[in-house]
Amino acid sequence: MIVKIIEWYQRLGPFSRWAADCFADAGCRVVISTDWKDTSGADLVYTPVPGLKRGDSPLFTQFEGFGSVLIMPESSKLSPRVKATFDNSDKVGVIDPNIYLELIRCGVITQNMLMLPNPIPDITIPPKETPEFRVFYPSGCWGIKKPERIIEAARLVEKEEPKIKFVMAVGSKVWHMPLDWLELDNVEFLPNLPHDKMLEEYAKADIVIPFSAAEILPWTVFESFVASKPTIVDVIGKVQSVHRKHVEEMVSWFGIPARIFHEHWKDEYGSGEGDHYLHADSSEDLALLILELYHDEKRRLELGNNALEWVSAYKWKPKDKGKKILELMGLKT
Repeated sequence: MIVKIIEWYQRLGPFSRWAADCFADAGCRVVISTDWKDTSGADLVYTPVPGLKRGDSPLFTQFEGFGSVLIMPESSKLSPRVKATFDNSDKVGVIDPNIYLELIRCGVITQNMLMLPNPIPDITIPPKETPEFRVFYPSGCWGIKKPERIIEAARLVEKEEPKIKFVMAVGSKVWHMPLDWLELDNVEFLPNLPHDKMLEEYAKADIVIPFSAAEILPWTVFESFVASKPTIVDVIGKVQSVHRKHVEEMVSWFGIPARIFHEHWKDEYGSGEGDHYLHADSSEDLALLILELYHDEKRRLELGNNALEWVSAYKWKPKDKGKKILELMGLKT
């Protein structure tokens, strides 16, 4: 069985990486393309790109945080691209209840909209000791990450604890400007890293801060949890906010229509904030939390252990998502 994954712009982008794992583990041959017009010649076309035209192959569109926010209107009027997604796709997956609510606000009500969150990376990240206290900021889609917030937090932290080092995998430039003007001794800028090198940075980190201005279910948060690191976020989805004792029950609902999933959602799930992650709204909040954790090793260990326990209960691996999508599309390997 051939599954064609149509990516945004990068043949080896993060979406294609985990999506390829999903279907390869489920026994499929995977072809990755960035040609948005090439939606034929496979048993299934799977894409995060909204609004693609359906060819002669079944089309499954996944609304992820980055893609859905780019096209979501501020008003309640449905954008043409979102409408085209539901008109052309056999089924549409949403990764988080927040995206479902936003689509409902814009008038989308369809049984073809399914709750299919990102899977947990099927990896282990053992800790790696370093002499420095490191705060790691994973790279991603810089147009929505707004790294200036991290820079400002680093300035504030340096005034109190100059030994705390911020590590940012941002490539050679940020905002299309040279980095030498920043004049910050406590920030280390790394080049764009391949995935295995990124995992090494998680391993060496004391705190991970996968800030994002738009995404609500970023892969980087899952990787931080797998690494058993205290994690500080700014935008996080309901899925990741569920208390640890409810995670396994929530996972059992994945694959059902998004409307039914939302109706099942229980208020007592509440927010896991303070349980397995921390939340910061601003650079000032982030700096304060980093300084508090720097002086509280017990709290760092507690948050990291709770995050790993959360991930262990999640039990939604790439092969599980791949098999579920094939099942929902009536395909067998």
